[in-house]
Amino acid sequence: SLYGNWKIIGNTMHGKDSSSTFKGQPTFIFPLPHKKNCFVYAGDKWNPKNLEDSRYQFLPIKISGGDIHIDWYDQWRLNLLNK
Repeated sequence: SLYGNWKIIGNTMHGKDSSSTFKGQPTFIFPLPHKKNCFVYAGDKWNPKNLEDSRYQFLPIKISGGDIHIDWYDQWRLNLLNK
């Protein structure tokens, strides 16, 4: 709920550059339609020297019990979210 009970869970990002959200800026978390509890993290990664080369990051969000993990993947497929 947006209104309650919040708790500090620490950094949910894991892997190289996780302390800087993988050198990107969190933008959005979106649910996958027709898949219960499946979400994807979206971040944007600006290239200030060449704005046309700015990119997006899309990463699977794994939720297990009270734990949330967003791991870095160079490549991944949607079936990863079924595990």
